[in-house]
Amino acid sequence: MEIIRTTRIQVNLPVEIVSRFQDAWNAACNFISTVSFENNNLSNAVRLNEITYTDVRQKFGLSAQVAQSAVRFVASTYAGLKTRKALVKRPPFFRNTAIILQGGVIGRNFSIRNNLLSITTLEGREKGVTFQGEPKLD
Repeated sequence: MEIIRTTRIQVNLPVEIVSRFQDAWNAACNFISTVSFENNNLSNAVRLNEITYTDVRQKFGLSAQVAQSAVRFVASTYAGLKTRKALVKRPPFFRNTAIILQGGVIGRNFSIRNNLLSITTLEGREKGVTFQGEPKLD
């Protein structure tokens, strides 16, 4: 059985690093959103990935897994709009959205060992980062 846990933690990283990462994430989501809008509100993550992945990696400097997460995030936004049968007159705009990171055993975007965080940023991997909030792993 797989257990998925969503949590929010406060990471002790320099503001500049987090701001650059947040800005790149939002810009990538807005780029993907525009492409989706121009393709008849495309909400299929696989198709959207085929169209945008290379550009997202090159233009915004996101790691492979973070780029994939951005595509899935935008695709799910458009899928939600379709479910609600919302009339989309312009692409949804993303500002100050939470960055979706994939962790766990593989730890592609982050991992926690000895209650220290190792996390992917635009500048590379930051290791030994302290944080507040759950989860504390013993």
